[in-house]
Amino acid sequence: MKSVRLNLEDRQSWLKFQHVLTSLASDYIDLLAAEQTECRLQQQVLILTFTLVDQAQGDRHPRLNEFTYALEQFFRRREFMGVRSVQLEFYTAHLDVPVLTHRFAVTYIPAGAVAAAQGRTIARQSPRVGGNPVIRTVGSLVRRTKAWLLDPETARQARAAGRLTARDPRGALLGARDRAVATFTQAVNWVDSFDWEAWSRDRLEQQKRRHRRNRVKALIEDALIVFCLAIAVYFGADYLSGPTLNVAAMPQNHYERFFDNDRYRCGNPGMTRRNYLCLKRGMPYEQVVQVLGQDGKPVALDSQFGDRSVILTWSNGRGGFMNATFDGNRLVAKAYSGIQ
Repeated sequence: MKSVRLNLEDRQSWLKFQHVLTSLASDYIDLLAAEQTECRLQQQVLILTFTLVDQAQGDRHPRLNEFTYALEQFFRRREFMGVRSVQLEFYTAHLDVPVLTHRFAVTYIPAGAVAAAQGRTIARQSPRVGGNPVIRTVGSLVRRTKAWLLDPETARQARAAGRLTARDPRGALLGARDRAVATFTQAVNWVDSFDWEAWSRDRLEQQKRRHRRNRVKALIEDALIVFCLAIAVYFGADYLSGPTLNVAAMPQNHYERFFDNDRYRCGNPGMTRRNYLCLKRGMPYEQVVQVLGQDGKPVALDSQFGDRSVILTWSNGRGGFMNATFDGNRLVAKAYSGIQ
């Protein structure tokens, strides 16, 4: 990864560094008060001052080591002009002395080397100015994957695994199964042993602090999140639910009893007026299904034709419906609406 040089003697660079530092502290909102972060440069020593939120735990906070490590990695990836070391100081609200200090050295670069290095850097990077961040991210991922594939250690592990599989395929499969079971068991044990109550309490306190710092921004963010979830639930429920039956658009309970006109003949299977007219009294249900091309859905019983008579409905998906009454397995009445 390319290092980024930053001259803290320049005002714009100093303001940019303060903004980045505050953003880093905001990622640990349950640990630090990001708005109370301070930084100063004294005799080539960059002093960073932070205020701990949890005063009871102080320097024993479990995420403090994680934050200091993240800061060290941040300074390792960048080159700061005129800085020999970085000192971290952590305070609580009621103490004037730091509860924890941590200091580490960084690569010293004289401020006079800025001009020449900056000229070369701009000359090399000028074709990439204004590039797409997505393309840069994908390019970085591709470079990392390529480096991992070309790593001699990766090749060595692949050869060892290949020899083991060739010698004992069954043993290799059993080993893979055992590793998968061990990993799954470890994950389950971690979930069981994790302090979910404390985690939930910390998240709740984090949200409360976020609301206290900027209530308007927090309310807007919460409203957007609720709106997005409502849209997802609405469209998801509509997508997962089955087809609905529009009862109001179904034909009325009228019946046609004249099936004996021989000039009507059935056409291709489907919900058409021609196929509707070709249906005759006494047709079995299977023959009606062949004519209409699909099974009907039972909607009600019709005692007018007997205790065993049932009304079935068909829909063509374009607003057209057809009802058919069967007594036993024989067609005795029919009705339609919106069928062309």
